[in-house]
Amino acid sequence: MLVHNNSLLLRFFGAMLVLALASFPAAAHQAETTQPTTINPALVTATGTVAELTVRNTLTGVTLRYFGLKVDQGGSYALTGTGLDTLSDGSRVNVTGTLAGNMFKVSLFSSVAPADSAARAALQAKTKKTVSGTLAVYHKDFFQQGRGEYGLAVRDASNKHTQLNVAAIPDSLEIGMLITADGTLAADGSSLALPAAMANDVAAAPVTNTVLVIPIRFSDTPAGEPFNAADINTEFQTHVGPYYQEVSYGQQLLNVTVACSTTVLSGCAGRTDANGWLQSTSPTPAGCGFDSMGTLADAVATAAGYDTSVTNTKFVYYVLPSIPACGWAGLAYVGYGHAWSNGYNALWVYGHELGHNFGLSHSGSVRCSGQALGGSCGASEYGDPFDIMGNIRQMHFNAMQKSRLNWIPSTSVKTHASGTQTYQLSPIETGGQATYAVKIPTSNVNRTYWIEYRQPVGVDAPLASLPNLGAQIRVSTPFESTSGNDDTQIIDMTPATTSGGPNPGFDDAALLAAAPPYFDSATGVTITVNSATPGPSGLLTVSVAMGGNTATTTTVSSSLNPSTVGASVTFTASVTGIAPTGSVNFTDGGTTISGCGAVALAGAGNMLTAACTTAALSPGTRTIVAAYSGDGANNASSSPSLSQVVNKTGTTTALSSSANPSTVGTVVIFTGSVTGNGPTGTLNFTDGGTTISGCGALALTGAGNTRTAACSTNGLSAGTHSVVASYSGDAANTFSTSAALSQLVNSSSQINVALASNGGVASASSTLSAAFPVNSINNNERAGINWGNGGGWADATANNFPDWVQITFNGSKIIDHVVVYT
Repeated sequence: MLVHNNSLLLRFFGAMLVLALASFPAAAHQAETTQPTTINPALVTATGTVAELTVRNTLTGVTLRYFGLKVDQGGSYALTGTGLDTLSDGSRVNVTGTLAGNMFKVSLFSSVAPADSAARAALQAKTKKTVSGTLAVYHKDFFQQGRGEYGLAVRDASNKHTQLNVAAIPDSLEIGMLITADGTLAADGSSLALPAAMANDVAAAPVTNTVLVIPIRFSDTPAGEPFNAADINTEFQTHVGPYYQEVSYGQQLLNVTVACSTTVLSGCAGRTDANGWLQSTSPTPAGCGFDSMGTLADAVATAAGYDTSVTNTKFVYYVLPSIPACGWAGLAYVGYGHAWSNGYNALWVYGHELGHNFGLSHSGSVRCSGQALGGSCGASEYGDPFDIMGNIRQMHFNAMQKSRLNWIPSTSVKTHASGTQTYQLSPIETGGQATYAVKIPTSNVNRTYWIEYRQPVGVDAPLASLPNLGAQIRVSTPFESTSGNDDTQIIDMTPATTSGGPNPGFDDAALLAAAPPYFDSATGVTITVNSATPGPSGLLTVSVAMGGNTATTTTVSSSLNPSTVGASVTFTASVTGIAPTGSVNFTDGGTTISGCGAVALAGAGNMLTAACTTAALSPGTRTIVAAYSGDGANNASSSPSLSQVVNKTGTTTALSSSANPSTVGTVVIFTGSVTGNGPTGTLNFTDGGTTISGCGALALTGAGNTRTAACSTNGLSAGTHSVVASYSGDAANTFSTSAALSQLVNSSSQINVALASNGGVASASSTLSAAFPVNSINNNERAGINWGNGGGWADATANNFPDWVQITFNGSKIIDHVVVYT
């Protein structure tokens, strides 16, 4: 992001520089004074030497004084508190107060006069120095060590930088401010020892930045770099430029020139080696002086014909071969277009350091013991795995940073100040959307939440293998826990799990849809993710409640869906809040289910349950709702309606006959039996599809789940009848029909005749009845079956009787008459 004016507001996090104050001239001091000593859990005491920074704003004429303390035997602290105006540069003091990082809030101090105070004053007078120019910030990234260092510098009219060795940055300074600074010349002879790590709030418009990349070697640089100028150009053109174009939605473009590689000027001749590195005739500056390296590189590039000036839209990036003595991988001024990389040719370094040039600090993480935020916490400066400024993955800047860069408009960030509101957020990867983030300032000035939605799109593709259907939640500066200097710190919404990844635990940091709400009891903020749809056009629906009771969510589930009438169904309500108590009312279509009017919550923790069991649901689709009553700390809530399908009970109908076969004119009683759920209703008896007279709608009788109706008739004609009983069904039971019953009705003259040889039976009778087991003979057919030549009647079932059979319409297997022949 570009710096567009010379008075951009800095927002200071209270984070402290790792850089200590430059060494003060040697002086006698009391031997008993050492590091700050704890007086009680709240207070510490220390003895040391005061360093003063006097800043005069050359535009307003306002003069400000800032104080730092160089503690005897090591350590530097910025001083805050009342009455400090009586201090002076170089004075010796005892101080008592509280420590927060490298910030010492003084409640009491007293002067300590060293034995050589006069000599010290004389020496300080010789080492006093005044510098004037534009205030700048730089940042060193020690990626392998997981830390970073910020620093201040003053850039004069000739583009020379004088570094200000500070402990903490005063919160009233501004990047680009025209200042005059008075301080003590440090031991290196080029920097000032003064009392200030920072992040700045910078605004930018869509622009194209020119970036002059200078690959520079020095006279003592060993040969054999792992990459050359062409490789550098490839990395900027294929990765760095497209990265910024994507994450800015096309608002920040880079026009990159690699000196004497992509644009070869006439002056380049003789100034590069075979691999395209510009050659300085000077050795590597002592002490890894990065500004000096830049000055030497500018001289070579200027001689080659390149313009090395830096403006709001012109950056210079120095690519160095590996210089182990430096230690850092990358270094950049914050909000000013000078950056360095040391032995790396990669997006994760280039993109990160340019982020500093555009005005960003780091993206960290905060981890607390046993909870998402609160209690005992620690921060990681490079802890955000979803942001290039976290130095873990080359992914999008977060919503707070994009807002600062003006890549998303202020209208797309909704500020939630009170009450309860539901928001729909678009993925941060998709441009031109209405709402990207919710910002929640709280009663704790060091705890401001930012909610955003991420999807695996473009450079955020690694999210595809991580939990992503939920809200990423961060806090923005100022913080309660600090480590280095960050714009934001991501919060782990699943602190009980330890996911994989380079920052274990934070790959699953999102608060997923349907997860229990996040509740901050200290500030009264509740964040509930209601739903999330995937993809670049997806939406995250999130509710934020602030103040008053905790917002709760209630859901309801069924043990059996669909169910049948009379079946037992258990509805379970789950209420999520902060240790909710109270009861749940279960309703069916708005009417309380019998016995389920005030079911007490059971269980422990932040999600409790209540259960309603009923067997009295009517058939159809029932609308079930569970309504939580709320309590002194939790708001009432109702579940979404549950559609419970209640089916009728399936029935079976059976049919029996009182006499089969029967004869014409005799009474036959057909009995239909219906089995279901206490079935009621009627049975209809039909013969060949026609209702039998008097049997059209016979009511079921009896009790229990099987009930009957009987049809009595003597009007059946001779022959075989297909009789069916059909059940009408009722409110709880389905319609059913019986299987067809074949009713045989005989005429009185129809008989079955058997023929047997003489001697085959004991006697002949016209009224003989005997078992006839031949099942293959049909009605009214002759069967010329010879079962043998005679035999005793006692053997009627054996294969010697009868010799021949005539079956008539009688249809039974009973022999009526036997005819004996000789």
